[in-house]
Amino acid sequence: MHLSRLKIHNFRCLEEFEIELQPGLNVILGRNNTGKTAILDAIRVSLGRAACRNDPLFVREEDYYRKTDGGRASNIAIEVEFSDLDKNQRSGFFEIADLDLEDLSKSKAYIRTEVQWPLGNRKPSMPSRSGGPVHPEETQVPQELLSKLPVTYLQALRNAEAALAPGYKSKIASLLSEIATRSAEDPKDRVQQIVKQANDSLIGLEFVGNAIKAIQDIAKEVAGTDYESMRVAPAPAEFDRILQSMRMFMDRDGLEALGSNGLGYNNLLYISVVLAHVTAEPESDVPILLVEEPEAHLHPQLTELLGKCLANTRNAQVIVTTHSPTLAASVKPSQIHVLHRGEESAIEAASVCTLGLDVAEERSLQRMMDVTRSALYFSKGMILVEGISEALLLPEFAYSLEVDLAEQHISVLPISGVAFGVFNKLFQNDGLGIPVAVITDSDPKVLRGSDGWAGHELQRDDAGKLIPCARALIAEEELGGCPSVSVFRSLVTLEYDLAIASNENADRMAEVWTSLFKSGNPETFNAELLKSAGDDLEQRALVVWRGICRASPSVGKADFAHELSEYMASKRIANEPHGITTPEYIKNALSYVAEAVASKKDDHAAQ
Repeated sequence: MHLSRLKIHNFRCLEEFEIELQPGLNVILGRNNTGKTAILDAIRVSLGRAACRNDPLFVREEDYYRKTDGGRASNIAIEVEFSDLDKNQRSGFFEIADLDLEDLSKSKAYIRTEVQWPLGNRKPSMPSRSGGPVHPEETQVPQELLSKLPVTYLQALRNAEAALAPGYKSKIASLLSEIATRSAEDPKDRVQQIVKQANDSLIGLEFVGNAIKAIQDIAKEVAGTDYESMRVAPAPAEFDRILQSMRMFMDRDGLEALGSNGLGYNNLLYISVVLAHVTAEPESDVPILLVEEPEAHLHPQLTELLGKCLANTRNAQVIVTTHSPTLAASVKPSQIHVLHRGEESAIEAASVCTLGLDVAEERSLQRMMDVTRSALYFSKGMILVEGISEALLLPEFAYSLEVDLAEQHISVLPISGVAFGVFNKLFQNDGLGIPVAVITDSDPKVLRGSDGWAGHELQRDDAGKLIPCARALIAEEELGGCPSVSVFRSLVTLEYDLAIASNENADRMAEVWTSLFKSGNPETFNAELLKSAGDDLEQRALVVWRGICRASPSVGKADFAHELSEYMASKRIANEPHGITTPEYIKNALSYVAEAVASKKDDHAAQ
């Protein structure tokens, strides 16, 4: 049994919201102010104090959705749906079960929570919780049943050292108590006996006895007939008090307090205690672990290991919110839910598990979604390119068009190849809810002459028009049908199209290319070869293409792109024109994404 669907009405920034959740790990991603924390808190409000134990959440006025006119909604409604109920759960949670008599395995369980706060009232009503199928006489959910849905909440800005400190709220004490109640032999008497013996031994020491006597003598004089005997001991010999006094130390050369650790490692220890506690819950319960930003203070490698550990948590459903591309890259794509603003700026959830990926497609997508490419999940717009050359130059081309990619939260992702189809289902039906431009090369067939690379030509049709390769046309066909995706093809390659964009482009390219060869003028491509092509843009572009892309020079295309982008950046910083004209297909791609992102921003502002 697991929480499979959450519906939220009028809670904080979520006016009408729905998300499908999976068994095990669910990772909720999204930019700031897209409702990640609101989702976790809505679950806490819905299941109440009996489920949340030490971390209940009470509705405040600011939790009610604010309307466009500035007024607030008067009611919050939250529905949680549970699926995959086994035989015992169908009977154990019968008060909230909606049984499918034709196929009991498809039975669901529901809890609907509503908190009214009519305008003018001083405070909200008590939460009303009903369960099972919708009915005029709805079943009220008993507190005992809610306690079987234990919710553990790890907030974002947690003080791990304080959370592990002794006290009645100690997570260590709670874990010890849970494990003790399930042990074959009740350890209570044995623990109390050990501590009593230790206390008696301490009192028997001379200096302790002298200290106690000194205190007693003064106390008798001060208290008179009210005097009561006292003693000094590390802890009372009572089981619960003993557990609450226990603390965690680092087992180094002797015992060191947690204060000797860094924030990140203490955070990891705290999460370890919580996970151990969650997995120790009774088998009849359905524990839910809510975690905000588990990556806090952790370096990337530890974050990756933590993601794998959360995915392998037994006996619990884990719902995590994060801004970490490292964590996003370390889990299966089907475990990811991306929050974004959809139509009329309403917040929506794009769950990868609902996109119809088969096993092979998910494996391919996970291989592609490394830490760099996982930025896709957090972007307002995306530009997919074939390689590092485009990725290096695109920010400078964007500046030339007065588009700041970082400011508009537009990411550029190099695919390191042409496997754009891996992302196909992510973008279908407005999947992730962001505009995507795909920049790819047409790569016409190369016709090899008798002069080696210097005689290479490009395949054209009878009218002299370049013929794109089949791969480029297939990519355009596959992705072009997605409503949020537009494909932009070069005539040939980046270098050819950059050169044909203007005569000055080719001249600057020759200067930059030559600067990369410290030993002298490169034979593959230089100013003299360019001059021999005359003023014909197409012939000059062929000279550039042959020398950089076909001649197998000792300097690579990425080196050239890096140096050219550095040249453009230095001119921009010095407020001097760099004289580079942006190729038309790249200009169109940048304009498409920038305008689409701006349009969504305008829609949000209008709300």
